[in-house]
Amino acid sequence: MSDEIKILLAKAPLSFVGTVLYLDAATSDHRVEGNSAVIGVDCVLHGPPELSHLAGDQITLRLTQNRPEIGEAFAFFTAGASFGRTLALTELGRINVDVVEPFITAARDAGRGDSPFAPLIEEMSRDSLRRHAEGAAAVVLARVVALEAAGDRNAVMEDDPDWWRATLDVGHVERGELKSGPVNVLLANSRDRAWSASPKGRPGEEGLWLLHATSGERARLAPFEITHPEDAQPTARLAALRR
Repeated sequence: MSDEIKILLAKAPLSFVGTVLYLDAATSDHRVEGNSAVIGVDCVLHGPPELSHLAGDQITLRLTQNRPEIGEAFAFFTAGASFGRTLALTELGRINVDVVEPFITAARDAGRGDSPFAPLIEEMSRDSLRRHAEGAAAVVLARVVALEAAGDRNAVMEDDPDWWRATLDVGHVERGELKSGPVNVLLANSRDRAWSASPKGRPGEEGLWLLHATSGERARLAPFEITHPEDAQPTARLAALRR
């Protein structure tokens, strides 16, 4: 069942164990729309820190699965719909509580205060990193020692990456045909939505870098680029890549 949970975790920002309190209903600050229900949150399974306090609250949930019975409890996997004094969420998936109980018990027995799904989320993160690293031209441990604008600053427009060139001082080559020492890479300095999650680099920043070969016009600026959010990792993530 771990695979089923992973699929749901990959698309749902928030999951919790909840009990169906009312059907065709909504909390007082939300309208009844479609197949909505009021759910009492028993415990949060995973989600952003600002929603970790939801246990004991009632939320409005737009149901998308089979209609449940009042009093039934499930592990709900959801996405945000609207906010007010209470949350209104959309159901992305649902599984029986007995499937998630081993994760809750393991977290409690280990004295962990994080998400019961933390081990699964870490496993998913490692798998994603490994898959992404397979497409890299080189994987290195390095420190940013210089940073400069690489493109035409007068030509920067909306959605333009705003290329900057970073010089990395490579201390260790995990994969690839590189040697230790300086290497130039392109970074997308733009804060536009298309590039906001791209690594920016800071002078002195050390890390694990996944370098991808440039092509076309970009190859004139630098031999490699780092544009994907997973291209910059903490140094400690090398162990996860090797594991």
